[in-house]
Amino acid sequence: PQTITVTPGTKITWVNMDTEVHSVTCQMSNEMEGVFFDSGAIEPGWIYERTFINTGQFHYRCKFQPTGRMTGVVIVQ
Repeated sequence: PQTITVTPGTKITWVNMDTEVHSVTCQMSNEMEGVFFDSGAIEPGWIYERTFINTGQFHYRCKFQPTGRMTGVVIVQ
């Protein structure tokens, strides 16, 4: 889903089911300035997993796609 709400300690798995390379790149603002996490290139058929420990809203995008496409939010509460 584009937005998912989970509890702290939840592991999320992204699967690249496309024929192109993608990424899961979270760029935070305010107190967490800069890139918070970046999967790097996820090749077709590969996965990326991340366990979310801290509460907050983590907005991510694919850095290989034009701005505004392939975005999502993980809400940890």
